[in-house]
Amino acid sequence: MEEKVKVVIELDKNTVQAAAYLGDTQLSDELWKQMLSEPISFPMGVMEEQRKEMELGISMAAIGIGLKRMEELK
Repeated sequence: MEEKVKVVIELDKNTVQAAAYLGDTQLSDELWKQMLSEPISFPMGVMEEQRKEMELGISMAAIGIGLKRMEELK
């Protein structure tokens, strides 16, 4: 099995509320609690045409963070 890097992102409620508003969706307390209940795995396949760009951008951020961690350990 191919090894893969896991990237974790945390979003605060204000950011999620803004996204819900832009998506014309109500962020109810029930939905917010459900979202908090377990990690959400992001299926890159849903990005279709932008998938490669998304993967490259996230990879660049992961590389930058990895390099910073290496520098801090020196």
